[in-house]
Amino acid sequence: MELILFTSRIGQAISAEMQIVFFFATFICLTISAPTVEDAGIANDIADFLEIIPIEKIKKIAIQHLHDDPEFQAAIQYIKSPEFVAMMAELHTQPEIMELKDFLRAAGINLDKYGGIFCSFLQEVNVTTDHKVKSLKKFVDDVKNIMPMAKLIQTFDVKMSSSPAFKEFYTKISSDVAHKLISKVRALPIFQRIIAEFNNMGVDLNRYFKIAYAVFGWEDDIPQ
Repeated sequence: MELILFTSRIGQAISAEMQIVFFFATFICLTISAPTVEDAGIANDIADFLEIIPIEKIKKIAIQHLHDDPEFQAAIQYIKSPEFVAMMAELHTQPEIMELKDFLRAAGINLDKYGGIFCSFLQEVNVTTDHKVKSLKKFVDDVKNIMPMAKLIQTFDVKMSSSPAFKEFYTKISSDVAHKLISKVRALPIFQRIIAEFNNMGVDLNRYFKIAYAVFGWEDDIPQ
């Protein structure tokens, strides 16, 4: 079933409800890091979604994993390491990233004002462990299990039918222009290296890209 969903042709035939669910799988990843909303027209809409996301519960899950999940500890230690930070710094200097940032800023989201790779409450965490296996999978699974998808879907429906600003925002981020910009970023060697690192930590980001591409009806032309 997942293989079918990963094709753009079938993606166009997915039910509206499933498309919304997959949209929020991507949207939640964005909002957890709390980028600044530049467009006042969608500020209230974004705030309504953020109020639904159980941030405090996510914090508690992260703290719990920091206490008793050695694989999560090892992953966080690596993500905060000079090696990984250098990779992220290199990524952010790429012209393709700059172009994507400008596009998203024009759509209403400023990626330059992220709180960090993860939620801001993790930025001050100092982890030291000798554990060799790095994994974020259990943490990600626990977070997915508490997401109030039904309420998010309902709110999405309301926004798409009642908020011209949000509908315009969604149209922009699902456009062919967005597709081309994101595909250019995904083709970057440094981006593919970072994707591989997350894959090694149990998070298949390419799978989420494929889902998003299917939802938006985009062709996935990035070799895996």
